[in-house]
Amino acid sequence: MTPMRSPAAAAARSRFLPLPLSLSVCLLLGARAAAQQLPAGFIAEPLGRDWVLPVSLCFLDDGRLLVAEKPGTVWFVENDEKKTLVLDLQAETLNNGDRGLLGIAVDPDFGQNGLLYLLLVVDPNADNVEAEQETFGRLVRYSTHFDAQGNLVADPASRTVLIGSAWDNGIPSLHFSHAIGDLQFLGDGSLLVTAGDGAHFDGADTGGRDPNGFGPGKFSLDQDLGAFRSQYDATLAGKILRVDPATGLGLPDNPYYTGNPADWASRAYAKGLRNPWRLLAVPGTGPRDRVLVAEVGWELWEEVNLLRGGENFGWPCHEGPLAQPVYPGLDTQGFCAAAATAPLLSWHHFDPGTQGYTGNCASGMAFYQGDSYPPLYRGVLFFSDFGQGWIRCARLDAQQQVLGVFSFATGVGPIVDMAEDPLTGDLVYISFGTGTARLRRIRYAGDDLPPVLVAAADPTYGPAPLAVQLRASQSYDPEGGPLQFLWELGDGAESLLPDLDHVYPDPAVTYRARLTVSDAQLWSSSQEFVITPGNTPPQITSFRLPQPGQLYRAGDTILLQAKARDAEDDAAGVALDVQWHVDLIHDHHVHPDFAVAGGPDTSFRTEHHGDGTYYEVRLQVTDSRGLSVSEARPIYDAETRPRAHIAGVSDTTPRHGQAITVTGHMEYPGGRGNHPALVWDWGDGSHEAFQDVGHQQDASASHTYARPGDYELRLIATEGRSKHSAVQPIRVQRPRPAAAVFAPLVAERWISWDEQEELAGGLAADLQALGAEAVVFHYNDQDALVAWMQPYLHDSVRDTLVILDVAPALLYAGEDDGSLAELWMESGNGIVWTGAQPFYEYVTPQGLISAAGAGARGAEEVLDASRPNLVSGLGDQYLTPGSELEVPSLQPFFTWRGLYPDRIGSEWTVDRKYAVDWLGSSDAIALRHLAGGYYAQFYCTAVSEVLPRRAVLGEFLQAYLEP
Repeated sequence: MTPMRSPAAAAARSRFLPLPLSLSVCLLLGARAAAQQLPAGFIAEPLGRDWVLPVSLCFLDDGRLLVAEKPGTVWFVENDEKKTLVLDLQAETLNNGDRGLLGIAVDPDFGQNGLLYLLLVVDPNADNVEAEQETFGRLVRYSTHFDAQGNLVADPASRTVLIGSAWDNGIPSLHFSHAIGDLQFLGDGSLLVTAGDGAHFDGADTGGRDPNGFGPGKFSLDQDLGAFRSQYDATLAGKILRVDPATGLGLPDNPYYTGNPADWASRAYAKGLRNPWRLLAVPGTGPRDRVLVAEVGWELWEEVNLLRGGENFGWPCHEGPLAQPVYPGLDTQGFCAAAATAPLLSWHHFDPGTQGYTGNCASGMAFYQGDSYPPLYRGVLFFSDFGQGWIRCARLDAQQQVLGVFSFATGVGPIVDMAEDPLTGDLVYISFGTGTARLRRIRYAGDDLPPVLVAAADPTYGPAPLAVQLRASQSYDPEGGPLQFLWELGDGAESLLPDLDHVYPDPAVTYRARLTVSDAQLWSSSQEFVITPGNTPPQITSFRLPQPGQLYRAGDTILLQAKARDAEDDAAGVALDVQWHVDLIHDHHVHPDFAVAGGPDTSFRTEHHGDGTYYEVRLQVTDSRGLSVSEARPIYDAETRPRAHIAGVSDTTPRHGQAITVTGHMEYPGGRGNHPALVWDWGDGSHEAFQDVGHQQDASASHTYARPGDYELRLIATEGRSKHSAVQPIRVQRPRPAAAVFAPLVAERWISWDEQEELAGGLAADLQALGAEAVVFHYNDQDALVAWMQPYLHDSVRDTLVILDVAPALLYAGEDDGSLAELWMESGNGIVWTGAQPFYEYVTPQGLISAAGAGARGAEEVLDASRPNLVSGLGDQYLTPGSELEVPSLQPFFTWRGLYPDRIGSEWTVDRKYAVDWLGSSDAIALRHLAGGYYAQFYCTAVSEVLPRRAVLGEFLQAYLEP
């Protein structure tokens, strides 16, 4: 029996842990099976196929693409097809944990010199066994050229090692993560290189844990500092390096240059980094470009940092915007006394806070510079989170400060890299995973989407000759247009029919049948089917060990035993490919392929990773023609105890009288007996209990605190005598007004999106200066807007929603029983409208503009009009006496939709008219509801009008925030 090696004991060649591997950097179990959601009109199309853990990509100027795969291979991609293998460095690359070939870049003059740069972790003995823990990172350069067939070819003789020719001059990589990351050329021709701290993720690391990494011929003993290497100048670890791409040496204008370009400090450009995963130059800031750094956090925060040169980003003394709670107490050398540069963007692992989103692994980024996407997205920063599988957009000002953040996509999978295609302007990203890795192109199709394929091939295997039914007639065009079909049957034959039967005769051939369906506008969708006549899948005849639910203790050797057979391969004397994949699952994340090995009989050794840990053992058997079958079994830690986990708190700083909602669960895989229970202890003497709770079974509750103050919210998990608590501080604030600004940023109906963005940021700042809570929402944040409004509906404070341009559709929800807009104002709150006919058009969460269900009677329903044509006034508006006292910036203007105050409902009264036309309609008016709420509108004017909206709205809000 061949032993199976885990990272602690070894890992089989070409088997590895998908990115990233750390306490904070993994695919969250709670995010599993999320459906992909893109804004209306966008589609994500596959790019290439048969990828083996692609991890980094690099476009050439002409739109052709280079892709690095983590095991150590580089591929050339042309016309969205994986064309040729450029380099195979698998023998040199140590591919375990988060490590492998991770970074790729081409020289700015690639068209003339063909220089290719690669960043990888070195297998120090190149023995084809991925066993090593302590090792080093390397930067290497190759010269390439295009041959007569247009293939990109690398010249092995041109190989030059720039950093890491030997262990003692490489980048420290002493555990399975935080090693290397990315490469980025600057406009001045220098090359940036990212280097992680090389420390452990499984607990605080202050040094002394990796004795095999230090000593003669290896790293000097003074570098044995664990995570504090990030603060130590005499090491490459935890830094952004800036080097001469010709030599790999430091540059004289680097911030820590010592006079010797070979010194470690001379190469450093910034420090205080844990796992700087991706770099992105900010367009238009060269030649010494400003650069964004996606920094992967540990237990609490993810970051995007702005790099100018010379920054200390604070790790391990700081994480996110706060002091790191563990490491400062372990600092014996005064590292944490240094000032730290705050992140440009940061988001918490569990608490959405004011950002409204969470994540656990900052990842790929791209600035959108093309023109194929709608204007909203032009010039914005797209950034992503590996664990939560989302992409968001941030708009930055000229000084690279954040003006606003809004959601773009969810459910896109564990993204590891992203770039803009310079030819088409499309974003291309890599979604990572064992057997599920994909490259995808995000394209904007607008109102004309490509055909939706509904296709099947049946059967795809069986005795030869194999008669296969190929069916595609259920495919459809979203716009209802006609479709054209093309079946390329894989044997040279073609068909234009949607449905056909075809016979595949040769049992020695594997056929690939490709279906392409096109609409009248020539948009197309494709799908491929692999057909193997004369073949059947293998069968697992015995999965003896481990037993389902088997218990283990740390250090146990787990035997893995199975038998399989295959009719065709057995008869031909061909051995089946039997692979074992062991996933480690703990702390709300999964480490796929923690251990792997081949053969029917093997073993692996378990490790202790805290309560809540368990393994899933997957057996996969594949025959010689690619058909496979698999089976999985969990095994559980016999010594694990229930562990409480607070998954979400709606608001950690609620206003007095505002209810908060909490969700949590118990980490207790394979829980056994004694009736495990969860208790929410609100910290004010009240509790809520849940009995017989299973592993990761959510327990949700709501609570309203009776008085302001500081409280300790606890979730307590118990089983028998075992008890564990998770704690979340809650600060209940005294009542203060809350305000939201809805800026759709999806159309320019009455207010340009530039002005919408300026208004949203400016009004939010004004409101905060007045002591109000202020938050901004966009068209695709409507669920969050509703969640924000609901707790404020029935308290005693007047809260305000400002609507720019068009209304959020969810304000109309429940119109038959009173819409949310009506309920909001009838509960004592206010709506301020500017830029369009009120309650006429609305925008859906998918970005579609509509008037269906609202239309001309929208405002009449909301304001209970006694007569129709409530907002039909048209013409010049003149100021009324006294207007200058409340809104001094208001000047006479022209309106398209003034409101007639004599047509409002009986529960409404006119509170103030700031302007009127000669027929009595007003487009600068405030109404008051009998319940104390209010409605106000200003400036229903054309998009071309230049108006002092911010000043007028700010002055009005200042007058109306207090009852």
